[in-house]
Amino acid sequence: MRQRAVELRTTQVIQSYLVSTLRPDADRSKVREICLTAVSVCVEAQLWPVLHKTVFECFKATGHMHIYCAALEPFILHGRTL
Repeated sequence: MRQRAVELRTTQVIQSYLVSTLRPDADRSKVREICLTAVSVCVEAQLWPVLHKTVFECFKATGHMHIYCAALEPFILHGRTL
């Protein structure tokens, strides 16, 4: 029960962070920083649905899919389960 509550709150924080910071016209370095933060949190907390749905959709909607894919690459190469 507590684990689920923590997951829900973490999901809310990630969503809020992305909505408030991610913009289609944002500087590439800022988008990369935002993406690495969101991806790292999801991987460390093992929030796979959030990573694959929420984070993916935010980056897709703002036209930054290439940065999202590049941010996932180090985790994939190091054998982290995605």
